[in-house]
Amino acid sequence: MIKNGWHIIKKEWYHAIHTEIGEDCPVTVHFDFQPYEKATLEYPGCEAEVTITGVDTTDGVNNYDILDCLSKDCIQDLSERCIGALDD
Repeated sequence: MIKNGWHIIKKEWYHAIHTEIGEDCPVTVHFDFQPYEKATLEYPGCEAEVTITGVDTTDGVNNYDILDCLSKDCIQDLSERCIGALDD
């Protein structure tokens, strides 16, 4: 499925989007998603949250997980893209 220029894969146990970092670095972002839960008298609820579990890129032959190499700002931007892709 293509949403807002991102290819998103959604299954109950797996989420991923295909997007780019910068102008020409295609990546696949793997993430866990916690949906919004409404507060009740017994439960405080929670906001929607994305936890990125991997960011893969390829050189055409091999795949590399570059999550540990990314800045906090880049990870935050990718998290927002993930939530935006799920909202569509």
